[in-house]
Amino acid sequence: MEEFPLDCVRDPVAVRDKTGMFNNITLFTVVDDPRNKHSPSEMHIFQVISRSVSLLFSRMDHVR
Repeated sequence: MEEFPLDCVRDPVAVRDKTGMFNNITLFTVVDDPRNKHSPSEMHIFQVISRSVSLLFSRMDHVR
């Protein structure tokens, strides 16, 4: 499991398409972490299996 500093996560997007294989997907960019000089910006794509991607987003907003 990857871990990212939440303050480095940008532009999260939730994809909910119950009719296709791209249901419950989250996309976001992790920008350079100033604490780690070897951390380039990256886009991440995850399919959330055990919970709604909406729940994940609400928890991220709550922590920020």
